[in-house]
Amino acid sequence: MAKDNTQIVVNSVTLKDLKANPKKMKKYTEHEISITAKVLKRFGVVLPVIIDKSKQIILGDHLVQAAEKLGLLEIPSIEIKHLSEDEIQMFALAMNKILIMGELQLEELKKNGFSIQQLI
Repeated sequence: MAKDNTQIVVNSVTLKDLKANPKKMKKYTEHEISITAKVLKRFGVVLPVIIDKSKQIILGDHLVQAAEKLGLLEIPSIEIKHLSEDEIQMFALAMNKILIMGELQLEELKKNGFSIQQLI
């Protein structure tokens, strides 16, 4: 069972200090990283990368790759301190699954004048 996690703090982390996760659950194509970079360039980095206490990337590898592509030096991060290594891996698996659930309401967005092609 997860320990108290009510104290979430977002800090900046230097990209060169981050470590790749050897148990990476998702692989992104260069095209997907380019799209992510376009989004970061347009809107800024508004989502933090999730890291463990050793600065290993748990979630947000695509954000790190896109930030590097843009020449950024730092990115916002949240360090997971209250979970064990096994819990961190279970959390990452659960979040990756949750992120692909649901259906984008593209027709509703079109009614409001938005299009995903505006970003790609």
